Amino acid sequence: MHTKDFKISFAGLALGVHQFNRTVEATFFESFDIDEIHGGGLTVDLQLEKKSNMLVLTFALVGKLDMDCDRCGENFQYSFDSENTIYIKFGGEEDLITDEDLVILPVNAHEIDISQYVYEFITLGLPLKKVHENDSCNPEIIKKLEALKPEEIEKNETDPRWKALEQLKRK
Repeated sequence: MHTKDFKISFAGLALGVHQFNRTVEATFFESFDIDEIHGGGLTVDLQLEKKSNMLVLTFALVGKLDMDCDRCGENFQYSFDSENTIYIKFGGEEDLITDEDLVILPVNAHEIDISQYVYEFITLGLPLKKVHENDSCNPEIIKKLEALKPEEIEKNETDPRWKALEQLKRK
């Protein structure tokens, strides 16, 4: 991946709000080795607010991601939509970072590479359970899964091992 596409130079920018747009494609997912995502594309709309003593970066990531369904195993497109903010202050190495949304850059920095932040926002924005929307899984696979489902033990029926323990308890 060419991280130069994700480097934002802020040194020559005037104070105020500036807009940047980047595209996340398959090469991005491959370079960061995101196994859960097989392709797709996102647009990254970055709003950079330059203040006299700090930068405020607001990321809006929108698009579709190709992933495997956890239920049926088939590929599907997941609609991704995420908005995140990072605050950047300038200081030395001795400055303490006290917040996960706060980044300290050296005083002489003139650009920032946003690729790592985009990667983190994507991975944190993925759902825990990745399934087709509206239960549109492959019906044949769902039938096979239902057939392989273990039978439920009736609630009134007691496991014979517990019966033996009950005898010991009464003695």
